[in-house]
Amino acid sequence: MELLPEIDKQATIDQVRDFFYDDDKYERICRRAGDWGLHSPSMDITGVPGGGAGNSSERKFLTYVDYNNAKRAVYFAVKGCSHDSRLILEHRYITGKRDRLAVYQMVGLLNCGRDKYYSLDDEACWEFADTVETGCEIYHVNSTIIPDFHVKNEKPDDLPTK
Repeated sequence: MELLPEIDKQATIDQVRDFFYDDDKYERICRRAGDWGLHSPSMDITGVPGGGAGNSSERKFLTYVDYNNAKRAVYFAVKGCSHDSRLILEHRYITGKRDRLAVYQMVGLLNCGRDKYYSLDDEACWEFADTVETGCEIYHVNSTIIPDFHVKNEKPDDLPTK
C-alpha cells in the first residue's frame, strides 16, 4: 500500500490552468472577494428590522469572507512556490486577463528559452496544486470554491465493481 496516491501530473496541471483561465473560477473569486454590494443595515425607527427574509447584509458579508479567504489561500500558495514558479503564477495567472504578460515577455523576465519557459510553466502549476491545499486548510476554504486540483490515477483494483 502506497502512502501517497499516484497523481496524473499533466491532468493536474491542466486543472490548475483551467482554474485560472476560466472566467468563472479564479476571476469570480476575485470579484466575490470585493466589497461591492455591501450596505450598512437600514435602521427601522422601531429598532426591529422588517421582513422575514433574513439579514441579507450578513449573508453578503459571509460570502465576502468565504471568497476573501479563498483569495488569501491562493496568495499563500503562490508564496510557497519556488522563485520562477512565483513569477509565472503572479504574471501569467493571478493578474487577470488584462494584465497578463505574454509568453515572450515571460521568456525575457525569466531569461530562458521558449521551450524552457513551457516546462517552467508546467512546474509552476504543479507546485501550485501542492501548495494551495495547505492554503485552503489554513484559511478554511470550502472545496466548492477551490477544489483539490490533484487528479489521481485510478488503478485497476480501484475501479468500482458492478
